[in-house]
Amino acid sequence: MKGIDILLIEDNLADIFLTTEAFEGSRIVNKITAIRDGEKAIEFFESLKDNEKIPNLVLLDINLPRISGYEVLVYIKNHERFQSIPV
Repeated sequence: MKGIDILLIEDNLADIFLTTEAFEGSRIVNKITAIRDGEKAIEFFESLKDNEKIPNLVLLDINLPRISGYEVLVYIKNHERFQSIPV
């Protein structure tokens, strides 16, 4: 089974660990990239080149430092390239 690329935007290390462990136990090979604040999340999306693969799924914490999860969600959904990503 083909894995999916997951972007986990979460500031709590324990939640990152638990989420990663849960996916590892699912028997699906997933690539999980963790980002720990909203500002870094937006920088991640802005740094993606046109030929780079975008995440298949974003798991987004709403209460993030620097820039809130709500603002990250608005950013994602207002950019044509990213708006189809399930969040």
